[in-house]
Amino acid sequence: QATPGQGFSGGDPCVPAGRLHCEGEHLSGRKTLPSCSLLAMGSEGGGDGVPQRSFFIRNIPNAITFVTVFCGFLLMASACVPGISPLVCLFATFLGLCADVADGQAARALRVKSEFGATFDQLADLSCFGIGPAIFFVRQRAVSLGPDAALTSSMLTLLAGYGYMACSVFRIARELIVHSGVRPLYFVGIPTNLACIPTVLLSVTAPGSVLLPFIVMMLSGMMV
Repeated sequence: QATPGQGFSGGDPCVPAGRLHCEGEHLSGRKTLPSCSLLAMGSEGGGDGVPQRSFFIRNIPNAITFVTVFCGFLLMASACVPGISPLVCLFATFLGLCADVADGQAARALRVKSEFGATFDQLADLSCFGIGPAIFFVRQRAVSLGPDAALTSSMLTLLAGYGYMACSVFRIARELIVHSGVRPLYFVGIPTNLACIPTVLLSVTAPGSVLLPFIVMMLSGMMV
């Protein structure tokens, strides 16, 4: 049988000393820091002992992701701004691919990975590697075929462009919802950042090719 002061704190035989210590009560005449406060301090730094980063450091990967978003915007803007050269769009695609790799590397190096950053990266991929290349492909085909293009050729171009955009949206949504933003261990189709490379490259070098719409539709099916 424990006596006051032996196994209990403050002479109270009903409350264990360990409990009082956890709850932040007086122990041996000193005010102890609650263990829950220690846990909270650890969780503020990421839950694994990582110190809390400043606002600037935490958003460095997001700033790089904004470069990917801008590259996608440039591809879309090329459809309505005649002065944007196809070579500029090709360079923007390459820059977007580099930024897509760099933002993940920066997040891991700075240890500031977050669910928001992962979702933002997926949506940036959709703009730069999904919607942007689809609009750019349609623009290049329309310029190459000219206003006197046959109806069947124009419809085929629109079908291929829409199919590419729809499949890329479907793939990104599946990664965000079904796979929770994590790439599965099994093959679920080629990623959008891989499908966009031949799509944009062929749209620049051979926009009038008869095979181009079929290649784009094949890439679209491979994404899903």
